[in-house]
Amino acid sequence: MVGIDYDNGSAARLERAATTAAQRLRAQAAARRTAAESAREDFDGAYAKRFDESARIESEDRAKLARVLDELTEQVHRATAAADQERTRRAELAAWQQRQQARDDAAAASPLGIFGVPGVQPLDIRPSETPVSPPEVSAAFAPRARTRTGGGTSEGRSAADPTALRGFASTTRGLDRSAGAERTAVRNAWTAFTSTCG
Repeated sequence: MVGIDYDNGSAARLERAATTAAQRLRAQAAARRTAAESAREDFDGAYAKRFDESARIESEDRAKLARVLDELTEQVHRATAAADQERTRRAELAAWQQRQQARDDAAAASPLGIFGVPGVQPLDIRPSETPVSPPEVSAAFAPRARTRTGGGTSEGRSAADPTALRGFASTTRGLDRSAGAERTAVRNAWTAFTSTCG
């Protein structure tokens, strides 16, 4: 009767995965900024503007995703606390019901019990029968679209240092792989959490 459909271990794994992913995203800020600044040095024209916009959007979206992951961690933490409170409430109610049954049995067996008069009863307040409301746990994030073309302008020139652009691409690919591993960890932890924590 005391058990509820909530696995604290799965919840803790989701908290750790979300926290680690948020930390990884924040830790990438300097490397991504440095890579973008290096690529931007000799980058001119319409594509340079798109590059700047994309770098800014990526930075803002990454920070937003880290905040979403932080909020998810907090929500799971509150859900775990609520599950613990509900387990305690159920255990206290079950124990009280047993004590009450023992008191009822003792009263029925006492000489005054045949007159419907209970014996001396200790003060034992009935615990709440109202279940603890589980908090909502949800997270949503969608990256913003980025313009990938120069915008159709034919005026001016577009120029860039190919070596700097290749360096930027190589750096960000490595960072993307690292963030992707965290995404997989969060996804797996979320699946385990939703399947074991009703």
